[in-house]
Amino acid sequence: MDKAWNKETESEKICERIKRCFTNRWRTRYWVSVVYYEPEHGYNLFLNIQPRNAYSRSIPIARLADCDYSELLDIITDVRQTYHFTLNYLNFPDDQVRKNEEEPSMRMQFYDDQEADKVATQFFKW
Repeated sequence: MDKAWNKETESEKICERIKRCFTNRWRTRYWVSVVYYEPEHGYNLFLNIQPRNAYSRSIPIARLADCDYSELLDIITDVRQTYHFTLNYLNFPDDQVRKNEEEPSMRMQFYDDQEADKVATQFFKW
């Protein structure tokens, strides 16, 4: 399967999409969810926005079909140099979680869907 994206330009496109959606509002929580999608062996990235006393919105910002884990780390590293959002990693397979544990420099927190909701509500109490 040919890739529909280019690693060099994809991080720039992601930053551009975040820039369009991001308004630095007071008392609003922003974070990026990285979701592993098994059928395509790829990842989806979502920008989540939650104003105070309101429901969160999830805006799709990227779809990386047929993407390797190392390529994902390169793209995320480039995006994090521009935007320092919290990243939630959802539905990642066990082998990728183990790779993360072996590399202490890229320590990530992995969640399943229910744990992500719990963390979001605990972190975002007013």
